[in-house]
Amino acid sequence: MELAELELDSRSMVWSVVLKAYVVSLLLLLSVLVWSVGDVWLQYVQDVFTSACVSIHYSLSRSSSSS
Repeated sequence: MELAELELDSRSMVWSVVLKAYVVSLLLLLSVLVWSVGDVWLQYVQDVFTSACVSIHYSLSRSSSSS
């Protein structure tokens, strides 16, 4: 009886470790995905902002030179 309980305990411990490792790996994957999407999003915002600033600067320089 003691051997069966010990075997059951070790199996539950193994499953607990496997489950924890699985959860940690999912959280790591999720954080990498969020980081990647955030990085791409920031690059997109920077590109849009830069092109808008260049466009505004070009418009202002044309209007001041024609005056």
